[in-house]
Amino acid sequence: MMYNQDFGIIFSHPGRKVAAYPEPGRGVSTKNTGFPRVVFEHFPFCRPGFFVYFSKFISLWRISRLRWAFRHIYHTIPRMKIAGRVWFLVKMATGLLGAILLTYLLIGVVLSLWPVPPKYTFKGSRPVEIYIVSNGIHADFTVPFHNALQDWLYVIDLKDYGNASKPSFISFGWGDAGFFLETPTWSHLKVSNVLRAVLWDTPSLVHVSLVYGTPRPGPHVRKVALTAVQYQMLTQYILKTFERDDQNRVQLLDHPGYGPHDRFYRSPLHYNGIQTCNVWVNQGLKKIGVPTAVWSPFDWGIFYHLPKETR
Repeated sequence: MMYNQDFGIIFSHPGRKVAAYPEPGRGVSTKNTGFPRVVFEHFPFCRPGFFVYFSKFISLWRISRLRWAFRHIYHTIPRMKIAGRVWFLVKMATGLLGAILLTYLLIGVVLSLWPVPPKYTFKGSRPVEIYIVSNGIHADFTVPFHNALQDWLYVIDLKDYGNASKPSFISFGWGDAGFFLETPTWSHLKVSNVLRAVLWDTPSLVHVSLVYGTPRPGPHVRKVALTAVQYQMLTQYILKTFERDDQNRVQLLDHPGYGPHDRFYRSPLHYNGIQTCNVWVNQGLKKIGVPTAVWSPFDWGIFYHLPKETR
């Protein structure tokens, strides 16, 4: 860096000099300058600091590794044979996909541990007990099948479950349609289904299961006590997840469930890497004022923030 009476501060750039800011009353030199040939007095918003940092930014960009990498790729690929080009592109795509997934996981972990304070504070008795149930990866809401606030018999038809008897609880889970239908057990899990659900915007379904008996709290089951208002807010949140027909009835999917006591229903929502099955549960808890994470694509992020009295 040096000072010149005609140009003010001058920075040394690779191969040339750039006038960062002229003294008052002087314009930009037309020699060895990389900036437009304008008179600085016409731009009162321009200050010395602006051009100092802009000049440094340009210098860093010119010598950045990222720009060098793109230039290297641009000049290298045409000289490769076809097989070499294909292999090179495969490695680039694999590395890019790995970087995306790693970034996704890191962000997911950070935001899963980041608590969000409840928007509402509900006082009074908490007569309704619900359960957050997980299979180790996917979390569901398990709520009473019938009480004074909500009777789910008006929403689903037990005839669709082989004329099953009235259960004690009912479980609701939301997720990717392809994953639900093609992965009845973990042995059927396919990497293609996981990548498709994470990287694309896909159709979704609601998985409804009848639960006989009371769930037992454990590592994958947490009990949460709610007020009447909280439970009504939760039921509205769940009901909005169902797609309705012209007669306002939930639309049952013509596909068998995993057993005699569960079925799938259509949903108007779309599944993707941002809006996942566990994010759906996390958002539901957030709406009813239960402590939870900012954003959690993992079930453990939901369980981590549940009130201490429910652990």
